[in-house]
Amino acid sequence: MKSFTAKRNINALKAMWDKGHGDKDRLGNISFGINPKGRLGFLEHYMAMGAVTLSLGDNEELGGENKSDAGASASMSRATVEVDGRVILKNGKYTI
Repeated sequence: MKSFTAKRNINALKAMWDKGHGDKDRLGNISFGINPKGRLGFLEHYMAMGAVTLSLGDNEELGGENKSDAGASASMSRATVEVDGRVILKNGKYTI
C-alpha cells in the first residue's frame, strides 16, 4: 500500500499505521462471502453472500508468511472480481 485516505479519523489511523512494523502494507488475504444468511455489518461482513474482504498485514494465522503488528481490513458488498479474464463476481453476485 502506498497511501490511504479517510473521511474521518484519519489521524488515529495514520498514528496506528506509522507505529506498525513488518509486512503491514502487503496483501494478507482475500476472502469471498458465501453465506446466504450472513449480513453486512460489524461481525458478519466477511461471510455475507457476495461480500469481498481485502486484508493487509499479518496472515500467519492463515498459514501465510506476512509478519506484522499492524494491518487493516475492508469489506465490499457490491464488488466485481475478475480472475484470468473471467468475471466471477459482478456487483456482489456470483457468476460462476
